Amino acid sequence: MRVLSAMASLGLALALVAVPLEGAQAGDIAGASASVGDCVTYPFVGDPSATGVVGPCASLHNAEVFRVVSVPGVFPVPSTYSSRRNTFISQRCRLAHAAGYLGVTTSDPALGRLGLIWVLPTDSQWNAGARWAVCSVYRRTPVTWAPMTWRNRLPWLISHHGVAPFIRCTTSKPASGVYPDLLACTSRSQWLQITYLGISRGSAARDCGRAAARLTTPGVPVSYGRARYPGRLMSYFECFIPYGNLHTT
Repeated sequence: MRVLSAMASLGLALALVAVPLEGAQAGDIAGASASVGDCVTYPFVGDPSATGVVGPCASLHNAEVFRVVSVPGVFPVPSTYSSRRNTFISQRCRLAHAAGYLGVTTSDPALGRLGLIWVLPTDSQWNAGARWAVCSVYRRTPVTWAPMTWRNRLPWLISHHGVAPFIRCTTSKPASGVYPDLLACTSRSQWLQITYLGISRGSAARDCGRAAARLTTPGVPVSYGRARYPGRLMSYFECFIPYGNLHTT
């Protein structure tokens, strides 16, 4: 199974607004098309040379299939760039579809710790008649796109543990500089990361308020800080609210 990489992950990261990464590079899944609910392990989600392996969901894994999409044969082989094909698939591998699989709404804070990826068949599979794209959701670390492993399916984890395993806080109020690494939230006074924003300060202030309005009561203070991730040649704003003001029900 070949990664669908026509939408560069860098460009997508700069466009994130209150949703996890969509369409990031994934790598291959060993064998034929996967099925909804399959649990997959990748050495690294962002490595297009990595091969994911489907295995038992009770074992450690770092991605789960939430949708399989039929792709028209009018598009070129997967190794050939096609913006039309990328648009077609990205419109069918969306946050709302992942939320449905997880049993949550699109405003659930747990989604802020997840990312979406989709992969296509190899060229040889495509030429043999394979016409699908596999959409998966993965759990990412607080400061990189690397996947985190877990046991049991994500719908079960979220329904039994809520957002607690997914939320992360800063140790101080974010400022217009590099803020401290994100940690597990332990105090109501910490600042909770709720969304990624663009590279514009003006749009960050606007979108931060909109994102906060979906998760808190009116008038709750919001803050945003510029993130610089290790090993990446980019930085962008992220949005925060006081952890004690988060709605978890």
